[in-house]
Formats: sequence, structure tokens, C-alpha cells
Amino acid sequence: MSKRGRLIIAISGLLLVAIIAVAVILLMMPEEYTVSLDANGGSVSSTQVVVTYGDEYSLPIPKRDGYVFHGWFRDGERVYETGMSWDIGENITLVAKWAIVNGNGLYFDEVDGGYALVDYTGSASSEVIIPATHNGKPVKSIADGAFDRLKTYYASMGDISVSFYFPSGVEYNPESIDIGKMLRVSEYDFLSDSYILKNDNDGLSVVGYRGDLKSSIFVPLTYNDLPIKRVESGTFDGLKNRSGFSKIAAFTFYLPSGVVHGVDSTVLNKDIKVVEYDYISERYVFKDKVDYLSVVGYLGEFNSTIFVPYTFNSIPVKEIEGNIFEELKTNINYSKVTAFSFYFPNGSKYDVQSFDMGKETHIADYDAVEDNFVYKNKGSYWSVVGYIGDFSEDVIVPMEYEEKAVKELGAYLFWNSTLKVDHESASFSRVMLHNQITLVDKFAFTRAGGLKVSLYESTGENTIREIIELSKLFDWTKQVVIKEGNDQLIDVVTLIRPAFGWSAYTGAKYYVRFDANGGKVNVYDMEIKRNKAYELPVPTMDGYSFEGWYYNGELIAQSGETWKYTTHMELTAKWTDNKKEGE
Repeated sequence: MSKRGRLIIAISGLLLVAIIAVAVILLMMPEEYTVSLDANGGSVSSTQVVVTYGDEYSLPIPKRDGYVFHGWFRDGERVYETGMSWDIGENITLVAKWAIVNGNGLYFDEVDGGYALVDYTGSASSEVIIPATHNGKPVKSIADGAFDRLKTYYASMGDISVSFYFPSGVEYNPESIDIGKMLRVSEYDFLSDSYILKNDNDGLSVVGYRGDLKSSIFVPLTYNDLPIKRVESGTFDGLKNRSGFSKIAAFTFYLPSGVVHGVDSTVLNKDIKVVEYDYISERYVFKDKVDYLSVVGYLGEFNSTIFVPYTFNSIPVKEIEGNIFEELKTNINYSKVTAFSFYFPNGSKYDVQSFDMGKETHIADYDAVEDNFVYKNKGSYWSVVGYIGDFSEDVIVPMEYEEKAVKELGAYLFWNSTLKVDHESASFSRVMLHNQITLVDKFAFTRAGGLKVSLYESTGENTIREIIELSKLFDWTKQVVIKEGNDQLIDVVTLIRPAFGWSAYTGAKYYVRFDANGGKVNVYDMEIKRNKAYELPVPTMDGYSFEGWYYNGELIAQSGETWKYTTHMELTAKWTDNKKEGE
């Protein structure tokens, strides 16, 4: 090859190297692209932005009156405004999307005749409820990816199950709702304060619970005059994620009789009891037992005095299920009371042991209630066994009720009335007893709150006169303190009315009154000490032989034995007709 040829080849090689070098330099140079911005009804500071491929970028934020900027979108996909590297290798146009926020992290976009949910930035709770309307218009659809933000939130929440509640008929793509957790999606038609309900052809189904966390949960019989027929599986699963769930040992669910339900302990992992019922009053839940009602639940507010009605809907109440008042023990006011009183219809069935409230507990049967007084029928007279009123004014124990005399005040009569939650700040008036009353149990009164007791007599129709304040007849300071565990029970003075006037007793002394039952007896009443030998008077009656003194059908020995009874009592003489004996 000639020298000229070799020179040409060398120059060509150098040119090729230079061309390649230039090409490499050009390829390595950052590529810039133009991004056009369509504010879509709003305004933006710049309608075009130049971005460099691979570099971080920042897009301007547009504004529009009455709307919240939801993002820049290209063909339905969001291009985030800042903080990421530009990875689109061409000139593009982005369109602003606007949303309306309802204050709960829900972003809506206007669509034909309503709204579409386009984004959710609310809390990552176990229950997410999408409203049926917004600004008076229906929520008609849920956009793909509306819940994408929740994936990050739920990722740090461990093993939880999540329930989404959508309005019935809303359009959505189930495959687009991926939050990385076990998801239950239910449609609904009604939202009550506590429940989420679906309207089926024959009634309502409960699909979700949004009420308070309680150990006793009541599903209503109806809502919007429609019967509740079903409780879907998973309705109460969200309780597991509530604060305080670990402190509840067991749950009781009260469901309308005949309801088909999927309530079980699989998810909650707690002891669960399901109780069916037929009626609800303001305070109680009843089960219809054909010819009577059984009380199976308590709905009332906290109170240390619990009164179960004699009837409901003209049906007698004859049974009280056990442990229905257990939730009172978890109430904030439980520690403020020292005793509980329960008043049950006379003859009703109940297990005394199942009403252990962990406090001094008194249970009394009753036959009637009038003007806050609870009465027990003792045949020829009434005994007042309870008082369910307050002391805003003088409490006057009536002389008679339904044409029979009121002769007796039973145990714990005013016990809880003076031990209500607010007793420390209360100003009590007097309890006034009529001068014909015969027996007063020693636990009828307590001095808590400054209770005063007076004696009165009738001075005419609807008028009375105070005879004396009973505290002036004896020393109130003589009290017996009985310690039971960590509690202190004050055995206050005993009020009785023997023939010789009012007296006060403390300790194991008991008042016995004698009813000669048509005969004569020289001792009207007497005081007997427990565990002491005694002799009872012998009454007389012309033409009759005395059989003995009886109390509640039991023969009381007349003399020589040790007194074993721990209550005041009225003994009744029993007679045998001598003429009939001789026939």
C-alpha cells in the first residue's frame, strides 16, 4: 500500500473515533422533556415545566375555589407532584384532578348525578365506612386505587382483619381494593348509632357494629319499622381491635328470637354467650316463656337500687336470669356505692347466688309499688320492703295502702336511698313514720347523709302532725361496727314500737309482739335476747284451748328453750274449738 493510502486510513480511523466519542457524549447528556399542565378549571403558576430525565422534580400545585387538588394525572394514572425521579421519556400533558373532602379523609370527584370516591386518607381502622351521600348527592362509585394509601398504614398494624362498608349499589372493582390484609366488604342501606344494616327482601341483616365496646351487646328487634332477621358472620370481629378489648373476659350477645346469626368465638377468642329475647323495655330485655316473661338482660343506667317490674306488656314477669347485672361491676360508679338492693316480683324464680355483686347485697320480693314505696302483702296488712325514691323532700310512710294498714318496715328499706352515688353532697330531709306502725327492722335505716327519722300522727284528712324526732328518744352514737373482710357495715340503731313507746336497741336483742287472735294476753310484747332461755305468755279465750304461738306457720315453743331467731317477729295464737273437740 502506498504512503498516501496509509495516511487516508489513519485519518479515517481518527474521524471514526471522534464520531463515536461525540455520540457517547451526546448519549450521556441529560435528556430534557416538556411537561404541559392542564389545570382543568383551576389556575396554575406555570402551564409548562421542563424536566430532566432521572432527576428529582417538583410540579406546581394548582388552585381552584371550592375544591381540593387531588393530583396530576396522565391517562388515569397519577404522577406525583414531588420527591421522585422523572422516568417518563417523552413530552407529555398532565391534567389536574379535583376532589371535595368531607372532613374524614374522603376525597370525592363529581360524576354524573353524584360523586365518586377517588382517595381515602383517613385513619387505618379495622372498620371503614363510606357514606351513602355527600353534599346531598349519592356516592355512586369508588375509583380504582382509592384505598392505595392504606397499604402503607396497614403494613405496620400486624395481623388484623379489616371490614369495608359501601353503600348498596355503589360501583367498584373488587380486584382494585388490595390493602394487604384480610378484607371483608359489605354493602349497607342503613346506619344507626350502633349498627350497619342491609335491607333484604324479608327484613334487615346486621352486617357491622359501630357501637361502644361492652361485655353485653344488644341487637334491636327492628330498625325503621323493619324486622331484623339476620346477623352476618364477622359483624363483631372489629371488637378485637378496640381499646380495652383485652380487659373483657367474656361477651354476651342479645339477639331477637329466631334471628339467624353467625356469632362465634373464632375471631374474638373469648367466651361468648348468645341470648335470644322477645321484648325490650327502657331498662330490661325479656324472653317470652308463653305464659310469663323471663328477664334475660339489663339495659338501665347504673343504680344501686334495681327494681324489676311486675308485668310488661300486660304479661307477668316470673323469672330473673342469673348474672344479668354483672356489667354494673365495671361501671365507674361501682366503687362509690357500698350496697345493692334488688326488688323482684313476689313468686318469681331466681338464683340468689347469681346476684353476687361483690358488695352488701339485699334481695326482697314485692307485690305492689305506689309512690316510690315497694310493698309486700302480709295478708291482713302491708309491709314496706323498699323505697325507690330520693330525699328531695320529706318521705312520709303511708298509714295504709289499698284499704289495708301499713304495719311494718322491712330490712334495708332506706339503705340504698341514702347511699346513692351522690350521697356525700345530698341534703336529706326526714323520714316520717306513723304512730300506728308496729314493726321496724333494724336495717331499715342508715345515718349516711344525715337521715332523720320522725314519728307522726294523723290530724284529719290529708294532714299529719309530727310527734317527735325519734333521734331525741335515744342515743344515735351507740352503734355496733361489724367488720366483714375489708368492708365496714354499720349496724345502726334498731327502731321498734312496743306498747310502752319507741325504744332503741343495738346488738342481739329482738322484739316479739303477741297477737292473741281473738283471745286475751297479759303481755302485749317483750324483749328477748338471742341464745337465752325464755318463757312466753299463755293467752286465754272462752270456749277455746290454746295450741301455741306460731310464726310463719312454725310452732314456737312456749318456754324453756333457747331463743334461736335473729329477727323481730309477731307471733299469732292458734286455738282449738272445745265444742268441736267434744263432738
